[in-house]
Amino acid sequence: MTTDGSVGVHHVFNANEGEIDGYEPRGALLTASDGAIYGTTIRGGTFDAGAIFRLRRVSVPPGQ
Repeated sequence: MTTDGSVGVHHVFNANEGEIDGYEPRGALLTASDGAIYGTTIRGGTFDAGAIFRLRRVSVPPGQ
């Protein structure tokens, strides 16, 4: 979310078999002590058994 309250898409989970970054996200998101947001998927990953993903917060100066 930007400082003006706008929201955008950070990542699209593609439902393509063999997607290494996972798809079909499930469960709650967790904000960890490192400031990153973690979650899980039930499909994709190395053996199509799901994946753990991390979203890092990025500060962008106003006007960019």
